[in-house]
Amino acid sequence: MDALGRSAQPLRLARDRRLPDLGLPGALPAPGARRDAARGRALRARLSNLFLVLHVGLLLAAFAGFTLAAALAALYLFQERRLKRREASILRLPAPSLAALDVFTARTIAVSLPALTLGIAVGLARLAGSGGAFDAVVAATLATWIAYAGFIVLRHGFGWRGRRAAYLAVAGFALVLVVLPIGHFS
Repeated sequence: MDALGRSAQPLRLARDRRLPDLGLPGALPAPGARRDAARGRALRARLSNLFLVLHVGLLLAAFAGFTLAAALAALYLFQERRLKRREASILRLPAPSLAALDVFTARTIAVSLPALTLGIAVGLARLAGSGGAFDAVVAATLATWIAYAGFIVLRHGFGWRGRRAAYLAVAGFALVLVVLPIGHFS
């Protein structure tokens, strides 16, 4: 303090917290702005978690369906080979007919492909929202989608049935085996 009783520090004006935030340096935020920002961050975090749960759940459901379809296709190929060689049954229970295995494989893929499509869409929306980039996992997942969409088109549009369709289902599953480890360990 000096001789007149004044403080040596510069004069500071009291800030009125009721004034709106004008974006000026040193200006205080509007009342509730921090609370609103915190609510916005919490909402974004909840939506991000929801998108993540939907994305992972849909992709896992699709990949489980593709795994079942590959097992059915492999059983089709095994049963076909066994019938061509006229081998005695090595299974205790008879396998389903080739036609039934072919239909079950196609139906399983037809149910799993929309789940994969929705999972990719949700994942891309989450990726765009977080500012992520296109990477190897996305590319491999899109390649898997193309393989199984090709299966549906070739089966219904060009009449692929039997062995060719089974080989395509197994090849699509090979892509699933590529996507899962990359997605899990990255």
